[in-house]
This record gives sequence, C-alpha cells and structure tokens, in this order.
Amino acid sequence: EIQEDDSLNQENTSDLLNDENPPSVESDNSEVNSAKRPLSKTNKKPVNVNLSDPKYKKPFDLGWVRELVYRSSGDSALKRNADVYYYTPSKKKLRSAKEVLSYLPEELTIENFTFVKEAIGGVGDKEIVREAKTKGNKISEDGVLRKKTTPKASKPVAGKPVKSTPTSETPNKGSLTPRVVFKNTSTTPKTKNAVAAKTKPDIKKKKSDSDDAELQDGESEWNSPEQKNKANGVKRAGDSPTEGSSPPPEKKFKRRDIAQESSLSPPNFMMNLNVGFTVLLHAFQFLKVHELLRASCVSKAFEMIAHHESLWSTVRMKNSMVRDWNGFGRALRLRSTKALDLRKMLLPETPEAIAEMWVELGKAVANLSSLTKIDLGRCTPQAVEIVTNACPQLKSLVTLAIRGSELDLSCCAKCTDLIELKIKSIGGIDLKNVSELKKLKLLKHLALTTIKNLNGIEEVLPENLESLELGECTNLPDTIATEALVKLKGLKRLRLEKGQGNCPTALFLQAVANLPNLVQLELINFDIKPGFDVAIGQCTNLKTLLIIPTYVTQSATTNHVVMGGVSKLSQTLTYFIWGLTLELLRVTDLFIDQVEGQKNGGAGKAGNVPPVKKPGAGDSIPILKPLSECNISSGSDVPVEEVTDLLGREANKDEKNTSQVDILALPKLQKVLSTLLPNTKIKILKVPFSATWRQTVTDSPAATN
Repeated sequence: EIQEDDSLNQENTSDLLNDENPPSVESDNSEVNSAKRPLSKTNKKPVNVNLSDPKYKKPFDLGWVRELVYRSSGDSALKRNADVYYYTPSKKKLRSAKEVLSYLPEELTIENFTFVKEAIGGVGDKEIVREAKTKGNKISEDGVLRKKTTPKASKPVAGKPVKSTPTSETPNKGSLTPRVVFKNTSTTPKTKNAVAAKTKPDIKKKKSDSDDAELQDGESEWNSPEQKNKANGVKRAGDSPTEGSSPPPEKKFKRRDIAQESSLSPPNFMMNLNVGFTVLLHAFQFLKVHELLRASCVSKAFEMIAHHESLWSTVRMKNSMVRDWNGFGRALRLRSTKALDLRKMLLPETPEAIAEMWVELGKAVANLSSLTKIDLGRCTPQAVEIVTNACPQLKSLVTLAIRGSELDLSCCAKCTDLIELKIKSIGGIDLKNVSELKKLKLLKHLALTTIKNLNGIEEVLPENLESLELGECTNLPDTIATEALVKLKGLKRLRLEKGQGNCPTALFLQAVANLPNLVQLELINFDIKPGFDVAIGQCTNLKTLLIIPTYVTQSATTNHVVMGGVSKLSQTLTYFIWGLTLELLRVTDLFIDQVEGQKNGGAGKAGNVPPVKKPGAGDSIPILKPLSECNISSGSDVPVEEVTDLLGREANKDEKNTSQVDILALPKLQKVLSTLLPNTKIKILKVPFSATWRQTVTDSPAATN
C-alpha cells in the first residue's frame, strides 16, 4: 500500500493480477502531492511516525524550511487535508521525496525528511504552518502568473503476464492493489541510503516497455519515465539539474503583486477608501439633480456621497423639469439647500401650466427656511411676487429675463434682508413703487437694466451700495450724477448702459472721479462726445475699465478720443477692455476693398477684376490722427478725401487743422496700446452689437484687490 507520508509523483502502470477488472493508475505530471489522488480505495492503516525524532529536525540546521499547508478549513481539525513542502536553502520549493533526492546534500539523507501531514515542531520560521489561499492561478517559480493546467491521463503500459502463485485462497478486491516500488527510490536501511543519496539519478530517457516492470514477490517494479517534452527548452519545476548548469534562480515577485498585497493592509485600505470618497465627491459636483438621484441608486456608498450636503447647497435645474413639486420641496428641506438656480429650466408648454408651476414652486419653498438665494431665470412678474411672498428671508434675488410689461417693487420690499437685487427684462419693463427700495437697508448690489422709467431712482439709492448697474441712461436726469452718485462713497463697481443722446456722460465721469473706492467702470454702448478724453483722464482711481462705444458716425474720431483718454491712465489702470463691434470691422473692410478696387481698376470702369484681399482682412479699424503725427508714419495709402467721405467725418476746410484717417490693424492697435499703457493688461473684444449687453468683467485683477 502507499503510505500517507509518501508524496512521490505517480507514473503510468497497470495491474495484471486481474485481467477482468484491472486497477488503473492515473498519471499526474503537475506539481501536486500524490496524496491528492490515492491509487486505491482500500482502507489505509495510519502510520505511526515519531515526529519528535531529532533526525527530522536536522534539515533545519542546514537552512531547510518545512511548510505545512491545510487545504480544507471547513472540516474538523482531525480530518483536515494538508500538503507538505520543503524549501532548500536557495528557496527552491520541493513537493515530493523524488524532488528532495535531487537536492540532497552530503550531510542529509531521505530519512531526514517526512511528509506526514502534521507539524514536527520546527522553531521560528523553520517550519511554516498556514491555511491555503483561494484556488486560482499559480505563480510559477520565475514569478510569472500562469493559468492552472489540468493534467491529462495517459494510457497504462501493458506488463508481462503474471504466473499464478500457489495460494490457498483467492485474494479479495482490497488486496488486488499491488505494492509499487520505484528503482530510483531507496528502501534500504539508513546506512545504505546515505551512499545511494550521493549518486544522482540518471536523467537519460528510458523506454517504457513491458520488460521494465517485473513481479517480485507480488511487487510491481519499474523505472520512472522521464518527461518527453524536454527538447522544447522549457524548464520544469520537477526536472533534475543537469551537469554544468547554474543553480535554480530564486523566486521573484513582481512589484504589482507586492503593492496589491500591501494595499490590503488596514492602514492602506482606509487611505484608499478616503481617496475614493474624495474623488467621487468631487466628480459628483458636475452632475445635475436628476443625475445625482440616479447615481444614488447604484450602491449604498454612492447614495451617501450623492446625498452629501455640499452637493445640495446649490441646486441647479438646468435642462430639468420638476413633476412633483411637493417632493422637490421635501428634498430641498432635507438637505438644507441654500441657493436655487432655475435658469434654463424646462418649462411647461402652455401659459396656464407655467402660471400653475410658479404657484407650486411658491408652496414648495414656503417652508424652506435655509433658502437665501434664488435665480428665477425666465419668469413672469407674478413669479417674482409669489417667490418673495413665500421666502421673505431671501438675501439674493436675481431675475434677468422677466417677460412682462410692469413689475411692482413693493413685493421685493418684503425681503428686508436683501443684499443683492438684479432685475432685467427682455423687451423693457416699467417699475412701480420704486420708492419701496428705501426699505432695503442692507442692499449692496443693485442692478436695474432695460428699465423704461427710472424717475426718482436718485432719491432711493441706498448709501451703502457697493455695486450699481443702471440701464437706459439716455433718459436719466442730471441729478443722478450730481446728487445721487456722489453720495455713494462705498461704491466699488459702476456699470452704465446705453448712454446716448442727451445722456450726461461728462457729469457721470466727474462723479466717478470723486468716488475714492470706485475701481471698476463699465460703459456699454456710450456715445463718445468731445471732452470725453479729458473727463476720463481725471478718473485716476480706476483700475478696471470696459468701454464699448457706439459706432454710428465719426468712428475714426471716436477711436482717437478713446485712445487719447485711456493713455492718461497709464499710471493707475491695470485692466483695460476695448469692445469693437463686428459691424464696424465689416464697414472698414468694405471701405478698404472699395479703395483698393478703384486703384487697381484704373481705366477699367467695368470692374471685371475683383480686388485681392490682404491677409488679416476684417481686423482693421479707422483712427483719426493729426497731420503732424501722420507725417511720421501713417501706414495707409488711402487718400484723405475718400476716407473722410466714406467714414462720415466732415472735412475740415482749414488747411492748418487738416487731419488724416489711418487704417490700423488690430495687432498693430494692440502694440500701440501696449506702448501707451505699459503696466496695463489689454484685451480687445470683437462682438456683434446684439451681444454687447452681455459683456461684463467678473474676474479682473482689480476686482480681487
């Protein structure tokens, strides 16, 4: 019978004792213990091995390591299966006594090794007892992860017929299993094993004929056949080292395997968990409301992150539609939402449904005490009244797309804590009860643009304003500049729109020069009148300046005055934006093409030859220069008479005041401005006239100071 502590690899054999029901022996060339596949199902008697024998501990003194691996952790301790391995001093893993024979030194014999599935009492790290890992891919000796291969069964080799032995009784089935004896495995006493162990086994390939197996006293004996595929150059773990070959390399592990094992330690696991939470929280900031709700259904961790308070501090409803306003209000109250942005929210189709939606919104936010800021986007005047009545605790109310004819400001007066109020209409709106703004004592940011009637606004402007935006300045009285603005000593930002016709531009600039804290001025679609350069030159308190002039007539003169006035602020101005309309650039380009066509056509009045456009066409502006400056470098070959006629400038008949228009390309204009303003950051905007109202400065260097 095969003893339990014998883990030799089994080879092909056959049993010829019984021709009718011969026992089969499966061949297993993989690196496993033979104890995994017993040769027979006979009742095996336990072998008594004295594990305290000092001979089993002798390999430990020479650097050998014994490893006991339990494979089945679910059974009881008495029935647990285990595997035994030996490691040489060079860290070579040996799985059977056959492999141990190949690496035996002179000081040891095979009797010093035992494969009993029990610990023999090694001290320290000389004997390792552990549980087997989860089944999976193996790591080969060279550190490469390889898939586990299933051993293929080979056909048994036929042996010689066996003569029957004289016995009195027929053996039973349990005795049919022959005792297998290997020629290259010594079974002699200890004195003979020491001599046999010094001789390495022959590695020559032998024929597996039937002559190799003999029956000696009921025992089957044959030589172990060698691997047949050694010629392919693959080194197997069970192969014996050849003469002159280098010792087997030490087992190496890849860095990624070590990193993976170290990442599973408790400190690294918690660190990875914290990093993952932070990354997801940052990524969820870019999700919309309905996307956050969907993400919360993925897992418990996603739900906790999606419901984080920081993600619901500001709720943006862009491209979203609310169908259950009661649930919407409960969700906002649960997460203590502070800001609600309804810009570009999907609205119902009919006006009746839209009106009903605003009523439902008022009910949803009525009990939302944490809400302090709301941006209504496209709404009606009734929506403003509903929201202000439902949320008197608001500190910021912004509605930049009101669709209606009039708005009563008495509803806004109910929000006495308002700090920011911005009202803008799409087609213009009339304000009623403007005097109610006096009740807003804490108001610091006020924007009233596209308002048709601002009569009496100069009497209600709070003195603690820091930002003021006024539109439709054409109809503003002079008292706003002379009486109202001069009182706003804390004003830091001023924006004026549509200063045309009778707008008191010079008075506005005088008031700006007398405001010590004002650092940012925006003039949108303003007429540049004579004396503008002198008035703007006195505003030395400005650090940020945005100018978009109106280009209807006298464009060259306008550009000349702007450049002359800005050049006087070279010591204080840090940020200058000059807005040029696309309409001005197109007119200038058409004028250049017409003049060049007349020059190239000559006598050809038909004009069959189209003018050739120069590179950078459409990026030039006209600018008026005195004659003394034009004599230095005009950069233009256009006659003075044609320029003055086409650009709408009245020709001066006095020869002493004769001037010339220079066509200046935008790159050259940028260079000239950089020379005039060496300490200023300059930006030239090219925008259509319809988009001039949307231009503003939000992140200028002066705004951060």
